[in-house]
Amino acid sequence: MPERDSIANILIVAITLSLVASILVAGTAIALKPVQEINEARYRQQIVLDVAGRWSPGADIDALFADIEARMVDLETGEYTDAISAQDFDAIAAAKDPDTGIVIPAVDDVANIRQRARYAVVYLAPADAGSEQVILPIYGAG
Repeated sequence: MPERDSIANILIVAITLSLVASILVAGTAIALKPVQEINEARYRQQIVLDVAGRWSPGADIDALFADIEARMVDLETGEYTDAISAQDFDAIAAAKDPDTGIVIPAVDDVANIRQRARYAVVYLAPADAGSEQVILPIYGAG
């Protein structure tokens, strides 16, 4: 029978404990991913509502956001487009994708971002006297 305090027993306990802990952490991360995505979308909506001057703590985000329209803009033409869905758009992923991203020439790239998305989401919020507020999200590293 091996000694209780042997190197082999210590390593077996340490490896087993590490394996169990990593399985629990990975399982929790996978299980919580949908909740995190929903919370991220709601937070984005809350920010848009705050910028539009419509957010107050405890308010119903869905009811307030119902009046706000998300539209896609082609940054080359400045025109609205239906080529991409505004609901699922990720500007950072789009910038990296060759089909939806544009490489910025070094001479024009003063911010050193190298590439940008071809499209951008804008939010249109009705304002007083039939006018509209246009909310432009910005993205960056850091």
